[in-house]
Amino acid sequence: MTVFVAIGKDARRFNDSRSGSLDFDWLRLRDGEERRVMFLAGEEGFVTYLAHNSRSQNVTTHACLEPTGVACPSCSRKIARRQQTIILLWDIENEYILAWDVPEKHLKAVRNVITEHPNRFKDIAFNLKREGAGRFTSYRITPIPELTAKETAKAEQRKTASIPEPGRLIKYKKPEEIEKMLTSVLH
Repeated sequence: MTVFVAIGKDARRFNDSRSGSLDFDWLRLRDGEERRVMFLAGEEGFVTYLAHNSRSQNVTTHACLEPTGVACPSCSRKIARRQQTIILLWDIENEYILAWDVPEKHLKAVRNVITEHPNRFKDIAFNLKREGAGRFTSYRITPIPELTAKETAKAEQRKTASIPEPGRLIKYKKPEEIEKMLTSVLH
């Protein structure tokens, strides 16, 4: 018996992950950073939800409660709401699932890849690069012509990966938690 929940590389992921889970982590890239990835699913595997945020009011992105039938404090305060989509990717280098939470404007880059490679986009490795910051952020997704033998072996590990349930990808806050956050940032 042990009290450890993660060791080594898993401990880093566990500590860095918003999910507190070892089976996936959130994709976070800064301007100029890139990852070698593969898609785990097509659009049928994408998870879409409504989210509130307002950079000008320092309100961080959080799921809207309205679709759950609960009164949403952010809706009542007229905080901007937009569609977000979570896309599951396989991180080739680190051999784990990345959840990429993207607004509609970045989803266009993903749809372009699917359109360009309709029958084989899940079998192709891509270089995903973030360019810019804030409102000026864009993503470039380019096919990788050929993987090394080591990368190919790492890419094959995706076939045995445990795909997280969609409900685990979106963490809804309770109305009281949202109200507390809004009260602290809007006053």
